[in-house]
Amino acid sequence: MICTARIVNRTKTVFILIALLLIPAFSDARVISVQLSAPTIAFGGFSWPGVGQYEKITGVAYAEVDPADRRNGVIVDVLRAQTQPGAGQPGKTPGGKVAYLLNFYILKPVNLNQVDRKLNGYRQDDV
Repeated sequence: MICTARIVNRTKTVFILIALLLIPAFSDARVISVQLSAPTIAFGGFSWPGVGQYEKITGVAYAEVDPADRRNGVIVDVLRAQTQPGAGQPGKTPGGKVAYLLNFYILKPVNLNQVDRKLNGYRQDDV
């Protein structure tokens, strides 16, 4: 059981680090839209002790940055973006922004009520 708690704590740490890497505080980007797929069962249906099965939700986000903003100067070739082939596609928009797409996925327990909060590092007063 201690090993499972360590895995969960390490997993939380990895997710926090990934989130911090995906939130660039030095540039101004706007997420315009998000498309989600239907959830699928992750890890071949394996049921984790104290948590149960996980589901994987995949998606694509459409976002834009302003190439004229000096904070976006660290983005390589942002000023050389080509015109969008169509709405919702990557490239320079008619408004002068540079659009891009990013893929992501979310892993979460299928049944959140099944999660043993004591085993997984939650304090009782957090509930």
